Amino acid sequence: MTLRSYTSMHDDARSAQAIALEVARRLKDRNILERAATIAVQQSFYPALAEWRPHSLSQGGAGLAVLFEYMESCYPGQGWDVEARWHLEAAARSVEETPGLGMSLYGQLGGVAFAAWYLSRGGRRYRRLSTTLDEVLCSRIEAAADALDAMSGGCPVQLFDLISGVTGAGVYLLCRSEQEGPRRTLEHILRCLVSLTAEDEGLPRWRTPRHLLLGEDQARDFPNGNLNCGLAHGIPGPLGLMSLAKLRAISVPGMDEGIERIVDWLLVRRLDDQHGAMWPAFYPLPGPGDSRGGEVQPLPCKSAWCYGSPGVCRALYMAGQALAKPDLCQIAIDAMRSAVTRPVDERHVPSPTFCHGVAGRLQVTLRFFMDTGLPVFEQAMRAQLAQLVDAYEPASILGFRSIEPNGVRVDNPGLLDGAPGVCLAMLAATTPSEPTWDRFLLLS
Repeated sequence: MTLRSYTSMHDDARSAQAIALEVARRLKDRNILERAATIAVQQSFYPALAEWRPHSLSQGGAGLAVLFEYMESCYPGQGWDVEARWHLEAAARSVEETPGLGMSLYGQLGGVAFAAWYLSRGGRRYRRLSTTLDEVLCSRIEAAADALDAMSGGCPVQLFDLISGVTGAGVYLLCRSEQEGPRRTLEHILRCLVSLTAEDEGLPRWRTPRHLLLGEDQARDFPNGNLNCGLAHGIPGPLGLMSLAKLRAISVPGMDEGIERIVDWLLVRRLDDQHGAMWPAFYPLPGPGDSRGGEVQPLPCKSAWCYGSPGVCRALYMAGQALAKPDLCQIAIDAMRSAVTRPVDERHVPSPTFCHGVAGRLQVTLRFFMDTGLPVFEQAMRAQLAQLVDAYEPASILGFRSIEPNGVRVDNPGLLDGAPGVCLAMLAATTPSEPTWDRFLLLS
């Protein structure tokens, strides 16, 4: 389906566009941006994650380059491309000044490479920068994939996930797959991910044992380890990448079977309540060390892009497209319908921002609406736009503040957890400009 017509007239769309423009204007003011970057670290309960890094896609100038390039496509000729270029150049300088950066899509070299691709306008610009980054990235990505492939007894999620691992690197390489080097490295990743879907000692190879879990909280809650069910950090990420690659006619031996194994695993782990289907954030590994008596029923979680039904549904829908299975697409559509009609107070997404908030849900809903044209998704988009309009705080530094899990409000200028992501989602839902930027979120 083509982009929205309904958004052009209703009041929330007009309000959303006006708010998004104001937020972008504030972000364009480098004094305001610097102030927000400084105060966010002071406000946040997670100061290391809130630290501004020019080369970061999620928390730095690479992300703002993407925002301003999209602004240029929505409002051409107003100088947004100048801002986009300034931030990309600052990100490139930061790479030169920060030796040893890894491949991460969200925080390291992969993010700068993605921004350069997005600003390249079909490869017409930034060719030298992209070629230079690819030469460095491809060797590091292949080494990371080889290390992951050699692991046994499970692995940490940050080696394979979208945020830090080879899946995120593969998302960028898929954008550059017309080039021989990136395509070859992408196929290397795909072979690694296919292998990761196999079993080892009767359990999926991508499981995470207790000693490799992130943080003390997970180690306490999952004494035998877990399997991550979130799009951002878990197995839906590899599912999405392999499905998108197949849709682009890029495949490796065993990939269809790998896709099917992940789909089957996710469908078996689906939970249902009076509102419909949902997925947990984590599924516990069984074992005698579990004081609760073995494998327990996982708890439902937030209904967001990063964890929960929206992200999982999108990965399942793309898998259905890739495998040419309309019934699987319908399962994903029905589960997403449950997610968007679930009562607001049972979604557990108080923040307006992208990763674990309303903006992320809105972007997933937009993609389902574009693919299906179903009125339920149109209505959900309107409702979520209204939520974002209501969440606007004009007296705050940037207009939107991230709400952290502990309730702390942060004037975050980062794309993933701050005002820029809200701006992007609002514009994507209210303008006719194709939001190809959401490829880094594994949504298209």
